[in-house]
Amino acid sequence: MGEKITAIIVAAGSGQRMCSDVKKQYMDINGKPLVCYSINAFMRSSVDEIVLVVPESDIEMVKTDIVEKYGFTKVKSVVSGGTTRTKSVQKGLMAALDSYIVLVHDAARPMIEPELIDKVVDAVKEEDAAFLAVPVKNTIYYIDGDKASNSLDRNMLYAAQTPQGFKTELLKRAYDEAEKEIVESAKTDDVTFVYNHTGVMAEVIMGDHKNTKVTTPEDAVLAKLLLQDK
Repeated sequence: MGEKITAIIVAAGSGQRMCSDVKKQYMDINGKPLVCYSINAFMRSSVDEIVLVVPESDIEMVKTDIVEKYGFTKVKSVVSGGTTRTKSVQKGLMAALDSYIVLVHDAARPMIEPELIDKVVDAVKEEDAAFLAVPVKNTIYYIDGDKASNSLDRNMLYAAQTPQGFKTELLKRAYDEAEKEIVESAKTDDVTFVYNHTGVMAEVIMGDHKNTKVTTPEDAVLAKLLLQDK
């Protein structure tokens, strides 16, 4: 298997909350499709190869208008996504089984920096799994209907980010051990998926609050400001 490190960039969603005619991963951010920023960060990291997971109907367009146009030489595969994010990650994993480590990253986090990617890689080399997270800044409440009950201890709460990294055999084992109905569910966090099906806990690496997810039109405005020099 060797020591190859592969990034799986998941860009197969529809981005309905963006309220745009253009799929979120391709929307224009300062003259480039949003997905380009994530790819570029992994291009500048210690990752050896990149697998892009996109809607099946977009594969040829992505190969021509993104991979070839912008010279993303680390992109070795462009594969079709599944009906859920979990299935999309699984399809990306199948294209990366010859790797020692896989990192799973959401294309909707275009502000990721190469230095953070490399920190996750280094941690996975020592452990089986690692991911980025940041302390929450706001007070968090349990809400019952429209009434607030207890607030949670903010010192114990972290917001997960991507990339999330795993030894390849560990992530594959999680999928092998998962029941079909769970694999096809709408899980959005690979660390939880691996823990639920293997019992392996991931090491937490301090992330960056700028590594936020672009989900709504307001997020896109912020992304354009933060990515002006990228």
